[in-house]
Amino acid sequence: MITKFEYHTGEIVITQGTFGDGFYILKSGAVDIIRNQQVIATLINPGSIFGEIAFLLNDQRTASVVARSPSEILRINGESLEDITAKHPTIVATLLVTLAKRLKEMTEKMPK
Repeated sequence: MITKFEYHTGEIVITQGTFGDGFYILKSGAVDIIRNQQVIATLINPGSIFGEIAFLLNDQRTASVVARSPSEILRINGESLEDITAKHPTIVATLLVTLAKRLKEMTEKMPK
């Protein structure tokens, strides 16, 4: 199920350490990704996906997410990965590209 939410500046979208049963797509606005009270990234591009790690691994959230500006965000939940793949293949393709980019960034940061 896809649900649209609107967040005001400073509102918490995700809290680090909570259980992740869905993931999010930024439709408009900007959000800060915060780990241990430190901003580690800011997402400003519509279509950016976040919260996917906990969803895919059925685990706790690795970071908090807070609206940096008024933001419109889609939440995908209540479906298994298989259901999402069948019903929303474009979302899954975007999810895979997002994961690949993050893996590349982490690999490039590793000592050579």
